[in-house]
Parts: sequence; structure tokens; C-alpha cells
Amino acid sequence: MEFNEKTKLIDILKAYPELEPKLKAMDPRLNVISTPMGKMLLKTKTVQDASNMVGIPVPELLKELEKLING
Repeated sequence: MEFNEKTKLIDILKAYPELEPKLKAMDPRLNVISTPMGKMLLKTKTVQDASNMVGIPVPELLKELEKLING
């Protein structure tokens, strides 16, 4: 799966469910993705939104996601 700043987080997590704990370990602010409210928000939130939340520039976050997925 290819993704960019407009990719919905829910789509990434559906394609790579093993990514959820890795994301939470990457930044504690991403723990919200496992809460009921967070699961609802995942449907609308994008990589850009996650970038804004954790303060990591989109290009860096995309590289990190690729590393987490590909090992």
C-alpha cells in the first residue's frame, strides 16, 4: 500500500493491523488510537493530522511508517 499525507489512518491500520502497538510506542500521544473516541476519529484523521498531533513533519512520519511496516 502506498500512502501520503492525505491517507486516512484507518486505511493504514486496516492494511497493517500490527502497526497499532508500534505507533503507540513511537509517541505516547498516539495512545488515543486505541480508545473508543480515537477509533471513531481514525475514520477521518489523516497522516497529516497525525503529523500535526505528534509534531513530526509529514516526510519524516511517512519514512517512520515505512520503517515500522517493512521492519
